[in-house]
Amino acid sequence: MQGDLAGALKSYQAGLEIRRRLAERDPDNAWWKCELSISHGLISDVLCEQGDWAGALKIHQANLEIRRWLFERDPGHAEWQLELLLSHLNMGAVHEVLGDLDGMLQSCQAGLEVARRIAEREPDNPVGQVGLVALGAALSQLETPALSRAERRALLECALAVLERLQERGELPPDQQTLPDLLRQKLKEMTP
Repeated sequence: MQGDLAGALKSYQAGLEIRRRLAERDPDNAWWKCELSISHGLISDVLCEQGDWAGALKIHQANLEIRRWLFERDPGHAEWQLELLLSHLNMGAVHEVLGDLDGMLQSCQAGLEVARRIAEREPDNPVGQVGLVALGAALSQLETPALSRAERRALLECALAVLERLQERGELPPDQQTLPDLLRQKLKEMTP
Protein backbone atom coordinates (compact mmCIF):
# COMPACT_ATOMS: atom_id res chain seq x y z
CA MET A 1 0.00 0.00 0.00
CA GLN A 2 2.82 2.37 0.96
CA GLY A 3 0.59 5.33 1.78
CA ASP A 4 -1.52 5.34 -1.39
CA LEU A 5 -4.63 3.78 0.05
CA ALA A 6 -6.89 4.89 -2.80
CA GLY A 7 -4.49 3.45 -5.38
CA ALA A 8 -4.11 0.22 -3.42
CA LEU A 9 -7.88 -0.12 -3.09
CA LYS A 10 -8.37 0.36 -6.83
CA SER A 11 -5.69 -2.21 -7.61
CA TYR A 12 -7.07 -4.75 -5.13
CA GLN A 13 -10.61 -4.26 -6.44
CA ALA A 14 -9.40 -4.93 -9.99
CA GLY A 15 -7.70 -8.11 -8.76
CA LEU A 16 -10.88 -9.10 -6.95
CA GLU A 17 -12.92 -8.81 -10.15
CA ILE A 18 -10.47 -11.02 -12.05
CA ARG A 19 -10.50 -13.62 -9.30
CA ARG A 20 -14.29 -13.43 -9.01
CA ARG A 21 -14.67 -14.21 -12.72
CA LEU A 22 -12.27 -17.14 -12.44
CA ALA A 23 -14.12 -18.51 -9.41
CA GLU A 24 -17.46 -18.13 -11.19
CA ARG A 25 -16.17 -20.17 -14.15
CA ASP A 26 -15.17 -23.02 -11.87
CA PRO A 27 -17.27 -22.71 -8.68
CA ASP A 28 -15.92 -25.92 -7.12
CA ASN A 29 -12.29 -24.90 -7.51
CA ALA A 30 -10.90 -24.39 -4.00
CA TRP A 31 -7.77 -22.65 -5.30
CA TRP A 32 -9.79 -19.88 -6.98
CA LYS A 33 -11.98 -19.50 -3.91
CA CYS A 34 -8.85 -19.17 -1.78
CA GLU A 35 -7.45 -16.53 -4.14
CA LEU A 36 -10.78 -14.69 -4.02
CA SER A 37 -10.58 -14.74 -0.22
CA ILE A 38 -7.10 -13.20 -0.35
CA SER A 39 -8.47 -10.34 -2.46
CA HIS A 40 -11.26 -9.75 0.03
CA GLY A 41 -8.71 -9.68 2.84
CA LEU A 42 -6.57 -7.07 1.08
CA ILE A 43 -9.57 -4.86 0.37
CA SER A 44 -10.82 -5.10 3.96
CA ASP A 45 -7.36 -4.11 5.22
CA VAL A 46 -7.45 -0.95 3.12
CA LEU A 47 -11.02 -0.12 4.11
CA CYS A 48 -10.10 -0.47 7.78
CA GLU A 49 -7.08 1.80 7.27
CA GLN A 50 -9.39 4.35 5.64
CA GLY A 51 -11.85 4.09 8.51
CA ASP A 52 -14.61 2.71 6.27
CA TRP A 53 -15.82 0.21 8.87
CA ALA A 54 -19.20 -0.42 7.25
CA GLY A 55 -17.48 -1.22 3.95
CA ALA A 56 -14.95 -3.42 5.74
CA LEU A 57 -17.78 -5.31 7.46
CA LYS A 58 -19.46 -6.01 4.12
CA ILE A 59 -16.19 -7.34 2.66
CA HIS A 60 -15.51 -9.39 5.81
CA GLN A 61 -18.96 -10.97 5.47
CA ALA A 62 -18.29 -11.96 1.85
CA ASN A 63 -14.90 -13.31 2.88
CA LEU A 64 -16.44 -15.26 5.75
CA GLU A 65 -18.78 -17.04 3.34
CA ILE A 66 -15.84 -18.09 1.16
CA ARG A 67 -13.79 -19.26 4.13
CA ARG A 68 -16.76 -21.15 5.54
CA TRP A 69 -17.18 -22.90 2.17
CA LEU A 70 -13.47 -23.84 2.15
CA PHE A 71 -13.60 -25.07 5.75
CA GLU A 72 -16.73 -27.17 5.23
CA ARG A 73 -15.21 -28.70 2.13
CA ASP A 74 -12.03 -29.76 3.96
CA PRO A 75 -12.37 -29.31 7.75
CA GLY A 76 -8.92 -30.81 8.37
CA HIS A 77 -7.07 -28.24 6.26
CA ALA A 78 -5.02 -26.29 8.84
CA GLU A 79 -4.80 -23.05 6.85
CA TRP A 80 -8.54 -22.94 6.19
CA GLN A 81 -9.26 -23.64 9.86
CA LEU A 82 -7.14 -20.67 10.84
CA GLU A 83 -8.60 -18.42 8.14
CA LEU A 84 -12.15 -19.17 9.23
CA LEU A 85 -11.28 -18.39 12.85
CA LEU A 86 -9.60 -15.15 11.77
CA SER A 87 -12.68 -14.19 9.76
CA HIS A 88 -14.86 -14.48 12.83
CA LEU A 89 -12.34 -12.53 14.92
CA ASN A 90 -12.04 -9.81 12.26
CA MET A 91 -15.79 -9.45 11.98
CA GLY A 92 -16.06 -9.27 15.75
CA ALA A 93 -13.44 -6.52 15.85
CA VAL A 94 -15.26 -4.47 13.18
CA HIS A 95 -18.59 -4.92 14.97
CA GLU A 96 -16.88 -3.66 18.14
CA VAL A 97 -15.55 -0.54 16.39
CA LEU A 98 -19.04 0.10 15.03
CA GLY A 99 -20.44 -0.18 18.56
CA ASP A 100 -22.43 -3.30 17.68
CA LEU A 101 -21.78 -5.51 20.70
CA ASP A 102 -24.48 -7.98 19.66
CA GLY A 103 -22.76 -8.40 16.28
CA MET A 104 -19.42 -8.80 18.01
CA LEU A 105 -20.90 -11.40 20.34
CA GLN A 106 -22.41 -13.37 17.44
CA SER A 107 -19.15 -13.30 15.46
CA CYS A 108 -17.05 -14.39 18.42
CA GLN A 109 -19.51 -17.12 19.42
CA ALA A 110 -19.51 -18.48 15.86
CA GLY A 111 -15.71 -18.47 15.87
CA LEU A 112 -15.68 -20.16 19.26
CA GLU A 113 -17.90 -22.93 17.89
CA VAL A 114 -15.46 -23.47 15.00
CA ALA A 115 -12.55 -23.58 17.47
CA ARG A 116 -14.42 -26.10 19.62
CA ARG A 117 -15.07 -28.32 16.60
CA ILE A 118 -11.40 -28.24 15.67
CA ALA A 119 -10.24 -28.82 19.25
CA GLU A 120 -12.62 -31.76 19.76
CA ARG A 121 -11.74 -33.42 16.47
CA GLU A 122 -8.01 -32.70 16.72
CA PRO A 123 -7.00 -32.08 20.36
CA ASP A 124 -3.33 -31.62 19.42
CA ASN A 125 -4.09 -29.07 16.70
CA PRO A 126 -2.78 -25.67 17.88
CA VAL A 127 -5.23 -23.77 15.65
CA GLY A 128 -8.23 -24.99 17.62
CA GLN A 129 -6.49 -24.52 20.96
CA VAL A 130 -5.38 -20.96 20.21
CA GLY A 131 -8.81 -20.18 18.79
CA LEU A 132 -10.43 -21.33 22.03
CA VAL A 133 -8.12 -19.08 24.01
CA ALA A 134 -8.47 -15.98 21.80
CA LEU A 135 -12.21 -16.17 21.36
CA GLY A 136 -12.93 -17.27 24.92
CA ALA A 137 -10.85 -14.43 26.31
CA ALA A 138 -12.46 -11.90 23.96
CA LEU A 139 -15.98 -13.02 24.84
CA SER A 140 -15.22 -13.05 28.56
CA GLN A 141 -14.54 -9.31 28.41
CA LEU A 142 -17.91 -8.42 26.89
CA GLU A 143 -20.33 -6.89 29.34
CA THR A 144 -23.67 -7.47 27.69
CA PRO A 145 -27.01 -8.84 28.93
CA ALA A 146 -26.71 -11.58 26.29
CA LEU A 147 -23.77 -13.10 28.18
CA SER A 148 -24.03 -13.61 31.93
CA ARG A 149 -21.13 -13.10 34.31
CA ALA A 150 -21.09 -16.86 34.97
CA GLU A 151 -20.88 -17.57 31.23
CA ARG A 152 -18.08 -15.04 30.82
CA ARG A 153 -16.22 -16.58 33.74
CA ALA A 154 -16.65 -20.09 32.28
CA LEU A 155 -15.20 -18.90 28.96
CA LEU A 156 -12.19 -17.44 30.74
CA GLU A 157 -11.72 -20.62 32.78
CA CYS A 158 -11.81 -22.68 29.58
CA ALA A 159 -9.21 -20.40 27.97
CA LEU A 160 -7.00 -20.68 31.05
CA ALA A 161 -7.30 -24.49 31.07
CA VAL A 162 -6.15 -24.62 27.44
CA LEU A 163 -3.17 -22.35 28.18
CA GLU A 164 -2.20 -24.38 31.23
CA ARG A 165 -2.39 -27.60 29.22
CA LEU A 166 -0.20 -26.11 26.48
CA GLN A 167 2.23 -24.79 29.11
CA GLU A 168 2.46 -28.19 30.83
CA ARG A 169 3.26 -29.87 27.51
CA GLY A 170 5.89 -27.24 26.71
CA GLU A 171 3.90 -26.04 23.70
CA LEU A 172 3.15 -22.51 24.84
CA PRO A 173 5.43 -20.13 22.92
CA PRO A 174 7.91 -18.10 25.00
CA ASP A 175 6.14 -14.82 24.22
CA GLN A 176 2.88 -16.24 25.63
CA GLN A 177 4.19 -17.67 28.90
CA THR A 178 2.65 -14.83 30.92
CA LEU A 179 -0.85 -15.34 29.50
CA PRO A 180 -1.96 -17.90 32.12
CA ASP A 181 -1.09 -15.43 34.90
CA LEU A 182 -2.93 -12.67 33.06
CA LEU A 183 -6.07 -14.81 32.77
CA ARG A 184 -5.81 -15.84 36.43
CA GLN A 185 -5.75 -12.15 37.34
CA LYS A 186 -8.80 -11.47 35.17
CA LEU A 187 -10.60 -14.34 36.89
CA LYS A 188 -9.81 -12.83 40.30
CA GLU A 189 -11.22 -9.51 39.10
CA MET A 190 -14.42 -11.27 38.04
CA THR A 191 -14.94 -12.84 41.47
CA PRO A 192 -17.84 -11.12 43.22
